[in-house]
Amino acid sequence: FYSCWKKCRGWEWCQICSHCPMYLDHSHVIKTGFKADIVVGVGLIDMYSKCGCLEGARKVFDSLPELDLITWNALVGGCLQNGNAKEGLSLAFCMWKEGINWNQTTLFTLLN
Repeated sequence: FYSCWKKCRGWEWCQICSHCPMYLDHSHVIKTGFKADIVVGVGLIDMYSKCGCLEGARKVFDSLPELDLITWNALVGGCLQNGNAKEGLSLAFCMWKEGINWNQTTLFTLLN
């Protein structure tokens, strides 16, 4: 599924997540009982962000049992890609407060 989700590039009809084929794939993953892990989680956060569905990206982020640097960077980047700088910066500082040190990707994302 991850390779399919990477293909989502912000199609206009993805704005209505429930009609997006990638969203339907995510629903299938949930129904089959697949447990979320970081790799799948990052793929989903990336997919929802590219589709402009930050609510979906945040739900995936909040549902993950473990958050790492890559997961945080994916959500921060998604917020910034979609013009939500305030939320992106807020998340970056939450990340820092949680003891997740920023890396070059984090800084590059914040500066762009």
